[in-house]
Amino acid sequence: MRTSAPKDPHEIRIADHFNGPPGMGQGGYSAGLLAQQFQGPVRVTLRKPIPLERDLQITHSQDGKAVLLDGEVVIAEAEPATLNFETLPAPGWEAAVRAAASYPGFTLHPYPTCFCCGHLRGEGDGLRIFPAPLGERQPWAAPWEPYSSLGDEEGIIPAEIIWAALDCPSGWSAVSLRGSALPEGGLLVTGQLSVEIMTPVHTDRRYITQGWVMEVQGRKITTASALYDDRGQCVARGQALWIVITPK
Repeated sequence: MRTSAPKDPHEIRIADHFNGPPGMGQGGYSAGLLAQQFQGPVRVTLRKPIPLERDLQITHSQDGKAVLLDGEVVIAEAEPATLNFETLPAPGWEAAVRAAASYPGFTLHPYPTCFCCGHLRGEGDGLRIFPAPLGERQPWAAPWEPYSSLGDEEGIIPAEIIWAALDCPSGWSAVSLRGSALPEGGLLVTGQLSVEIMTPVHTDRRYITQGWVMEVQGRKITTASALYDDRGQCVARGQALWIVITPK
């Protein structure tokens, strides 16, 4: 698979294949690379847009955080985290498939080439996770069948891909707030993402993603997301803080 693996433990270079907005790293994928400085659940705070195809340095602060730098500019910070929220039950596969058929990104998408949710990414190119509401005032869900080249020789998908798969579904769930907390024309950017991976995720198996809104405070929207296997077991989950960028 295409990779952005660090050249050494103190450097990351994110390939342009893993973009979110054009010319910027997808938030979940980029955060997931930095998160590998720690074991267990990790919280990553994104301070600046993530540069692509540039050597970024990793250092550790006195308070124990892993810091991603572009020269002297702080791009992101990672630290161990605890996720304290209740994961929702998994929707059925058929329900997720039906929901994804009405993915709003098919007709209006701010970043149609996003590695995770961009509909202009082809099979075997992007993750093609297309979440949509399960019903009125319901969580957003989508099916996901990871292609074989995403995994290693044993078919295990690396953590940064799981982070990417949890990022966009949580953001799309906030679209349900359009007209209230999310003004017409407003955009969301990932401010912070915390992820816990419970069991390995494999290629050539079926999974379901789900995202939902937890809290709204002004321009800050807290969402959650989960990844389930085809038996309904939660294999990974995340919590995200999204910042609303209002139109001028």
